[in-house]
Amino acid sequence: MKISDIVVGPRYRRELGDISSLADSIAEVGLLHPIVVRPDGILIAGRRRLAAYQQLGWDEIPATEVDLDEILRGELAENVARKDFLPSEIDAIRRALVPLEQAAAAKRMTLGKISIGSKTGTVRDRIGALVGISGKQLDKIAQVVKAAEEEPERYGQLVAEMDDGGSVDGIFRRLK
Repeated sequence: MKISDIVVGPRYRRELGDISSLADSIAEVGLLHPIVVRPDGILIAGRRRLAAYQQLGWDEIPATEVDLDEILRGELAENVARKDFLPSEIDAIRRALVPLEQAAAAKRMTLGKISIGSKTGTVRDRIGALVGISGKQLDKIAQVVKAAEEEPERYGQLVAEMDDGGSVDGIFRRLK
């Protein structure tokens, strides 16, 4: 759909957050979920994705058309009916991404220096940003999971506590 044909009416989410990282993700991976519009072009869901496409300077965006009178219901469903990753799931993602990010970092390196125009940051911090946490927090989660794997009788319950909403920092301090 042409971006110029999309109408963004009143929205309840006022803070769009970091659009640059979403734009980078879309440029690298593609748009995994099209935006949702009514037949008249009014945006129902996907304001951040639309902003990312605009930031990239692209003229068209994949869109799904849904005949929904109450835009509020669409915006609410899009943003509330979702579930964040558990800390142990974040660690599983980290483990899968480390080799990929290390390979990408090696590719960005030219004669021991970062290539001009490339994104900087440690692999840890880049993966943390992808899952929405700091690299330091990512390390704490990884250390809790590793301790639980190495000494399940002593630390196994910490992963369950962390996944049940326990403070990652508090649980990490219990490793000492």
